[in-house]
Amino acid sequence: MTSNPLSIFVVGGHGKVALSFTRQAAARGHKIFSMIRQPEHADDLPKGSSGSVEPVVASLEQSSVADIASLFTKHAPSVILFAAGAGGKGGPERTKAVDEQGAIKVFDAIEQSGIAKSEQFRRFLLVSAVDVRDKNKPPPSWYQKPDLERSEKTRNAIGAYIDAKYAADKNLSGRTSFPWFVLRPGGLLDEPGTGKVALGIHQSLVHSIPREDVAATLLEVAQLPKGQADGLMLDLLSGDNDIPSSVRDAAERGLPEMLRSFFSAGVCLVLATLAAVCEASPVFYSTKFGPRRTAHFAQCQAPKTSSGNPLAGCPSGTIFVSKTHPAARFRTISAALSALPDNGNTGTVLIDQGQYHEKVVVTRGVTPDISSANSNRVEVWQSSYVNQSDVTSVLHNCEATVLGVGNGGAIGNSNFKAYNIDFAQRQFLNGQEVTEYQLGPAAALCVQSFNASFCGCGFSSYQDTIFVGRDSQAFFFKSIVKGMTDQLYGSGKAWFEKCKLLSRACGGGITAWRGDPTDPLVGVYISNSIIAQSPDASKAKSMVGRCHLGRPWNAYSHAVYLNTFMSNIVADAGFRIWSQATPNFDPKLTRFAEHGSSGPGGNPSGRDTELETILSDAAAAKITIHKVFGGSTPWIDLATVKNSSSG
Repeated sequence: MTSNPLSIFVVGGHGKVALSFTRQAAARGHKIFSMIRQPEHADDLPKGSSGSVEPVVASLEQSSVADIASLFTKHAPSVILFAAGAGGKGGPERTKAVDEQGAIKVFDAIEQSGIAKSEQFRRFLLVSAVDVRDKNKPPPSWYQKPDLERSEKTRNAIGAYIDAKYAADKNLSGRTSFPWFVLRPGGLLDEPGTGKVALGIHQSLVHSIPREDVAATLLEVAQLPKGQADGLMLDLLSGDNDIPSSVRDAAERGLPEMLRSFFSAGVCLVLATLAAVCEASPVFYSTKFGPRRTAHFAQCQAPKTSSGNPLAGCPSGTIFVSKTHPAARFRTISAALSALPDNGNTGTVLIDQGQYHEKVVVTRGVTPDISSANSNRVEVWQSSYVNQSDVTSVLHNCEATVLGVGNGGAIGNSNFKAYNIDFAQRQFLNGQEVTEYQLGPAAALCVQSFNASFCGCGFSSYQDTIFVGRDSQAFFFKSIVKGMTDQLYGSGKAWFEKCKLLSRACGGGITAWRGDPTDPLVGVYISNSIIAQSPDASKAKSMVGRCHLGRPWNAYSHAVYLNTFMSNIVADAGFRIWSQATPNFDPKLTRFAEHGSSGPGGNPSGRDTELETILSDAAAAKITIHKVFGGSTPWIDLATVKNSSSG
């Protein structure tokens, strides 16, 4: 007996799970209103229980939304359970009418009745199934061969049921007017319950569960205090944990709407523990375990204990990615991005610490947090390069990139922000990683036709590390860039503020820019930064005095260094021509400039003044972020830049 009996309305009361639920709930002293299609079904309802069971004869298929709403108003339940199903009877048409359209009727009726606004109402419960997902998208990356085989077999047998459940789940996932919970059991068994389950996310498809245990789990969720477990979609299989503690643990952990992953492809990143976030366009956040986290994401990005909720303090609906954490639904960032709803709303992905070997393409947006890139906990890497001899094959380089941010094509996004995530191209030859020399161009970042900013991020490759294309604007703050040849190249506008440009070897130039005769502001700007030898550079060959500040990709090339510390690897001449055969230099068109350079490589007296200009204080003062990018720059976290310490 419970000390706080509930009033529970069960839709589909004659189903096997519903009958077991009713029997167990009544035994606990709860009041059950069981909606059944035929009067004779009342004979199968439990009798003589501690609680009471009242049949409500009504056809889900024939009732209107108003009819169902009136039942909710009349009986004033504190919990509503939808356990109805066609059970394969009547063909695909009836399955759609009951499992999809019937469920949506109930959703609408809850809203129409206003029952969710009442003090006594706790939640709506929906019974779905594992592997309910968009059939037009690839299966989740964590599926193993047995899961794929089971998924195919199930869809061949009851594809109409899976499609109907997916449509209903998707519809429910977008509703915020009432609290809901979705339980996704595995294959259902008609055998006694064990009381032991596995409840959560990322469950295997090959395991089953007794209907009695499904009903018992639903009852435990129904009895949770108001406000707990809202928005959860959890898989349920037979396991080793008792049901009450499993439900309490799931409610405490939260894991809000992790299974929305199946409902649409969206994109955005987030917080590194890790984290990245999405707004109107993408952004990456990494869980920076240092002192500088933005107030909005500080709790989300803060380190958690191994037994704690990894999403504590995160925005509702945050998706968690981890290579090892049992609470993570996704093992890859790409899979998590594909899971974000394509509804225009902000999405958040929390990425656990680790190395992620994959290519990430972002087509939508994100928001803010920052610190340095010195101790990032998240690395996204791949091994891909272009076998070519020069930098002109831009498209090929971007196809090999680790992260692409652009205009919605193969690479796509606008107004993108990323925080504290490292993106790396790693070279492998005959199964061995190559670090002494470059195998070919391989961009770690490719920004095309849009705006993007990166705070506290790391980018490493060997040739062509960062590309910023035409009509693109990119801002980098307190980030680290590693490369050998033409680390920074492109034909848009790029500003590097308080960054470290680290050379693994000297080749070409640190910059290689293509200017635009119609826009004199197109160029690359390095401000208050550091140029030095990368710690992982080969010690076999000295780099002292061998690295040039830049070379012109075309005659309109434009590169500026402001107040930057230059170690002894910087060549005395500063800049250089493209090559002897193709200089790409015109003293009237090419604009290379420095101001306030310091360090052993920053001596202006050795510069080739035929190639570059040493700016006066007045001339340098005119070069600002605002003037380069112009107008409003919502894609730059100016507050963080302004408030950041000079370190």
